[in-house]
Amino acid sequence: MIQLRNMNKRKARFEGWYFKHQNAHHTVAFIPGYHVDEDGNASAFIQVITKSTSHQFQFAEKEFSIDRTHLVIKIGENIFTPKGITVHLKNESFSIHGSLRYQNRIPLKYDIMGPFSCLPMQCKHRIISMCHTLYGSLKINGEVVSFENGIGYIESDKGTSFPKSYIWTQCSIPKEQPSSIVAAVADIPMGPIHFNGCICCIYHRGRQYRLSTYSGAKVVRCTENELVLVQGRYFLKVNLLKENPLPLKAPQKGAMDRMIHESAACKVQYRFYERGKKVFDYTSKQAAFEFVPECMHIYDKKQAIKAALS
Repeated sequence: MIQLRNMNKRKARFEGWYFKHQNAHHTVAFIPGYHVDEDGNASAFIQVITKSTSHQFQFAEKEFSIDRTHLVIKIGENIFTPKGITVHLKNESFSIHGSLRYQNRIPLKYDIMGPFSCLPMQCKHRIISMCHTLYGSLKINGEVVSFENGIGYIESDKGTSFPKSYIWTQCSIPKEQPSSIVAAVADIPMGPIHFNGCICCIYHRGRQYRLSTYSGAKVVRCTENELVLVQGRYFLKVNLLKENPLPLKAPQKGAMDRMIHESAACKVQYRFYERGKKVFDYTSKQAAFEFVPECMHIYDKKQAIKAALS
């Protein structure tokens, strides 16, 4: 295990992971991570977001350690791995304790960043598990909540800052053959230029679909409640129907001093087509959705007309 206090602190940076869990009625996501600001000050954190509340827990740098070979993250008494988690968190208004195990994880066939994973970037994204089965329970504010046969999702981010503006959404579909969707559009700075890049992966009925800037995807529309992507024979439309935004801290030049808002369990409709044929039309009340609006309203009329005619 490598401890945060023994890591290089000469460069401002952050690294965080997103562990989402849901059953028929409950959603809870944990965001463990660490950050180093421009002055070399380091600390660790765990953020927790549920349907109705969000909480931040701070830890000294000596309480964070990581085994990168097996991805074992330890912060205080809390452990996060691709095989499961153990949490013991409590503050004046919220407590959560327990362990969850994961089985049948679905990793991506290749890095979600594609060739961009080889370039220096402000923020790099990684999908660790598109979906997996949950076993165990959590005690939330004294109430035991079973996540037995629930569905989970894991991703991570690392870099110096979150994008200036972006939209991100994730949805797990707990059917006989679980499905999962994650899509994002962000303002990407690269040297003196900026561009709007998109990544999207859909796992449905055992098949993985990929829509991305590096594979030719176009952002037709991107607003605070709608996202439309087109790539060759694929068409994805996402509509936020009812939000429930809660505050989370986000990195900016290594410091966790930027406030964003995420709806961890909100109502979103996802429609996906291949060659004009509907693959699925699914509305979830437990989808996750973030929209950071600075300069992120996009409408490509040419691509919209082309998509409508295809």
